[in-house]
Amino acid sequence: MSLEQTPTTEPSINTTDDYIPSRTKLYKNTNSINWNYTTDFTRDNYNKMKDASFKFHKSLPDYHPTPLVRIPFNINSANKSVNSANHDTTTATSSSSPYSEKDIEVYVKMETSRFNLPSFKMLGTGWGIFKILCLKLGLDYTAASFTDLKTTINNSKLFPSLTLLACTDGNHGRAVARMAAMLGLPSLIIVPRNVLDTEVAKIESEPGCTVERVQGNYDFAVEYCDLLCGYSESLSLSNFVAGNDNEDGEMLINVGGNGYVWVQDFGTDNYTEVPVWIAEGYSTICRELPFDPDLIVVPCGSGCLPHGITAYFRNSNTNSNTHVMLAEPFTAHCVNKSLTLASASSDSGNSMTIMDGLNCPTVSSVAWPVLRDGVSFSGLVGELDVVDAVLKLKDDAGLDVGPCGGISFAALMNFVGGNDDGEDGLLKELKDLKMKNGDEGPVRVVLLATEAGREFSLREEGEFLKSHL
Repeated sequence: MSLEQTPTTEPSINTTDDYIPSRTKLYKNTNSINWNYTTDFTRDNYNKMKDASFKFHKSLPDYHPTPLVRIPFNINSANKSVNSANHDTTTATSSSSPYSEKDIEVYVKMETSRFNLPSFKMLGTGWGIFKILCLKLGLDYTAASFTDLKTTINNSKLFPSLTLLACTDGNHGRAVARMAAMLGLPSLIIVPRNVLDTEVAKIESEPGCTVERVQGNYDFAVEYCDLLCGYSESLSLSNFVAGNDNEDGEMLINVGGNGYVWVQDFGTDNYTEVPVWIAEGYSTICRELPFDPDLIVVPCGSGCLPHGITAYFRNSNTNSNTHVMLAEPFTAHCVNKSLTLASASSDSGNSMTIMDGLNCPTVSSVAWPVLRDGVSFSGLVGELDVVDAVLKLKDDAGLDVGPCGGISFAALMNFVGGNDDGEDGLLKELKDLKMKNGDEGPVRVVLLATEAGREFSLREEGEFLKSHL
């Protein structure tokens, strides 16, 4: 199949050019620490869902917390940026940092292996699918286990006609396919043109999975899933879920004549609930931390993972002083653009980056209000900076991560100190905030490494990418 992309623009999305991406300018909103994630964004009680998703994860085969590894960090060798004209590495400041190693502790949360998959995605995707299917079967998803759901599916005559559907840049789709296989269901995964053949092969290796590639970007793949489902004609939740008491009958889950159940971590105007459920599942990452860090750095594509992390730390019951920072590729920056312009935005959709999983042109509609109000920092990172971070983590700490996993470390390296314009860097900002609370201890930073080491090639992306290194 070869579907060609035709340009589409949603009226609610800012697509202006009033934005200049920068690898040295740090977006800041430290007042976000006072914002609370509330049930305005989901009808469910967040703390109840957080506990239920954690209970579900523990009921899955092979659940175990992922490692938290402290790594060496030399403040005076950090704060590097790549000069796009000659690719020389240059310091962003003219003098050494006034801080020392005792002022900062850096940890990496190795989200590179969950349930024998090379990323964190099963946490969110698994919980989203579990919740969808429990609702379909009338099970209480706050009490049921994975085994309960599988047993009920095996005894149901409806489920052989259902296919789990998703579009993906890689790991989300494979997680959907894996969960489908675990439940004995088929899956159809749609991939955009930029996904490497090696990643497609990994998705296709999941039993019962079919992969189709579309000749368009990630947004186009989302639109194609919408088309497959006939989403404008989808059933309302009240018609779909056994025993549902949803008051407004919002169209949440489509099961058309072709039997597709769409499981997507990207929200649109007509598809809002499931991406929130997937974000809920990522709260387990934070629950496993033995302490609340001063800063957590999160790789960002369309915003689902940052949505889940921000919701956890900005929930009133958590009472946390953790600041959230987002790290995006310099060439794919829809969330940084949205934060900078204070308006949900998209980029051209023709971006090229070795970070395929973060190559998303448009911010998720359900993630945007959470990120707008709850994120403290956001920064862009060049390709060579990410390659350098991946190699440094391997050489200095023995950690094997892919580009989407290395971007968190690259962002910290680039923004921990100030820039040539005299703007304060992360360390000074966070030290000052801690001092206001009477805390003179070191700044503790957690970096999310969200992808295991994998094949990637700068040369495959062509001259456009080389001009943005």
